[in-house]
Amino acid sequence: RREGARAQVRVAVAKIERGDLEGLVAGLFGEWRRLAALAMHAMSRARAHESVALMVAKWERGEHMGLLVEVARCWHAVAVLDARERRLADVRATTRASVD
Repeated sequence: RREGARAQVRVAVAKIERGDLEGLVAGLFGEWRRLAALAMHAMSRARAHESVALMVAKWERGEHMGLLVEVARCWHAVAVLDARERRLADVRATTRASVD
């Protein structure tokens, strides 16, 4: 909430400083850049977390077994997401068929 209010204030100030259209574009672009930077930061933290998890797993189980376990864990996560997407697609197809 607080960040949203701050973003609105930044856009309003930019509109006043540069005129309505130019200020709006500048304010929105600035917010987009800020949100993109936050997303990149979150992704890099997630990658770092995964890297540490891999190193700990390898250390706990030995080099080869730790890597094998980590690959299996990642494969399972992808398989779960894929199954969820397929179920969602089936539901959407069923819903469309019943509407038609």
